[in-house]
Amino acid sequence: MNTQQKSNGLKYVLFGCLGTILLVMVAFCGGAIYIYSISDQLIEQGAQKLREVGSDLAQETFGQLIDESLLPEDQKVGMKAEIQRVTDGVKSGEIVVPEKLLRLFKYRVGT
Repeated sequence: MNTQQKSNGLKYVLFGCLGTILLVMVAFCGGAIYIYSISDQLIEQGAQKLREVGSDLAQETFGQLIDESLLPEDQKVGMKAEIQRVTDGVKSGEIVVPEKLLRLFKYRVGT
């Protein structure tokens, strides 16, 4: 085998590696662009899930506190209905906690 054939073979290997690297880079860039284009949807879905979980947790916790309280039964039912109304409003996005209130709470708690 002469040196001309060896250099031609090496050239094909190098072009094959370069082509593979370019293909991987194009696929990576395409994936990054796709994720960037749907990032707003992902953030909104995460926020909605957080509102649902927080509302469910609050409803369960306050429901237990009301059940353990010494309030008359009609007041317990009324308070549970109000909590249900508020948590449903938070889940649907009708009720939003203002940013200033969140910052004040964070300041008061000291975190």
